[in-house]
Amino acid sequence: MLKDIDTTTNLVINSVIESDKKIYSPIALYDLHINLAKVIDEVNCVANHYLALDFSEDFLQNSSFGKPEDKWRNTLNRDLERFNSSIKEYLHNLMRIGFEEEQKPILSSKINPLHFYGFVRDEYNIGFIEPCGFNIRSVFMTTSFDEKDSHLAQYKVIELDTFDKRLELQKSLNKRKNKLKLYLKRLTDYLRTHFSIDDILINNN
Repeated sequence: MLKDIDTTTNLVINSVIESDKKIYSPIALYDLHINLAKVIDEVNCVANHYLALDFSEDFLQNSSFGKPEDKWRNTLNRDLERFNSSIKEYLHNLMRIGFEEEQKPILSSKINPLHFYGFVRDEYNIGFIEPCGFNIRSVFMTTSFDEKDSHLAQYKVIELDTFDKRLELQKSLNKRKNKLKLYLKRLTDYLRTHFSIDDILINNN
């Protein structure tokens, strides 16, 4: 989970930081910073709120949802729904980042922007727990980029039917979270070094 977010984030942020070209829109980069921070918060929530439970916890017992796993499923799906919304917003903002002299998004060298926007808006889904089940069904974005290929969807089922599997996903998400924090730190440093508050305000008018 989140390999596509890692790959696209790495591509865009590395391109921005390693180039001496002028960014087309400082406000878009500032928005991306805000969005990435929000995604990190949502990763943390999904990983460490209700995911890795063994169903013996007191707060799962005698709930209005029924069985302990029913309350777990309902709460985790709510966390995933918020996570999905923040990721969609983040991905759309990634496609806004480009250089002034090129007048096109950095990601457009890998993905057709129209295919990308439509896929993220209509198909992308970080996942949901099946009703009465223990699997997360997800629609991710392929990382084998081909700008001529309109098929971006990659389907995946993540099994969470045992406590060990839930712990494994928690560990994986926390690793992704820590990597995204490094990207955020790099982006923070870049914004501080290259722009003033006036740059952001002027470009926002």
